[in-house]
Amino acid sequence: MLKPDGAAAGCDNGGSELSRRIGELERQVRLVIREKDEEGHTLLKVPLFSSAVAAGVPSLASCDVEDTMEIPSAWSHGRKNLFAVRVQGESMLDAGIMPGDRLLVEATQSARDLQIVIASVNGELTVKKLNIARDGSVMLEPQNSAYEPIAITPEMDFRILGVVLAALRQY
Repeated sequence: MLKPDGAAAGCDNGGSELSRRIGELERQVRLVIREKDEEGHTLLKVPLFSSAVAAGVPSLASCDVEDTMEIPSAWSHGRKNLFAVRVQGESMLDAGIMPGDRLLVEATQSARDLQIVIASVNGELTVKKLNIARDGSVMLEPQNSAYEPIAITPEMDFRILGVVLAALRQY
């Protein structure tokens, strides 16, 4: 069972480092800056975090901002808590998310069934499709048959950190 803060019930408080890093992430995503380009269009500068998020086996990511990513403000649809991460791994290929892509993410602690999310599972970050069954059980599903889903159990420290809005690829 999930506690209101997104943590799994029955977990110990050994996640203080994770909580500190999540707090730092929340502080940094408020750094979205608005600017105008030469033609007067409003651009947003979104923080791009230096560690890649796993699209495969979850991996620990840091909260260090590497750079900013400029996007047209219309892409945000008025959302203010935006951040970006790079993708590492191939578990989301069938969703069109490739290694090296940058994901535009809305920082939020909740998500709807079948949304693609950035989640923390026992302190490890991953990008997967959220699947909430009618009985309330939760799975994080890869979008590549070569990978196994992650069944979320009450013993796990599980948190949703954001919902993926877009995957951006540079050639």
